[in-house]
Amino acid sequence: MTAINRCAVGIGPRQPLIDWVRQVSGDHDGRWGANEDGLYLLPVYEDDSEAKVVLEESYDRIFEAELQSWCRDPGL
Repeated sequence: MTAINRCAVGIGPRQPLIDWVRQVSGDHDGRWGANEDGLYLLPVYEDDSEAKVVLEESYDRIFEAELQSWCRDPGL
């Protein structure tokens, strides 16, 4: 078996996301799963400067995936 060396980034909610989820879901007592962090595998990179580029290129997709995990209506 061949080992693959990959890197992942963990995404946890900050207060603006918590407030937004509570607004769109109507869950004002906080049971919506604030402790459920997202974990995303990143494409392979060679060094720290390339890692920064990979994160910048992945940011929008990760952000959208996090929003969609809480609400599927793009209007909200």
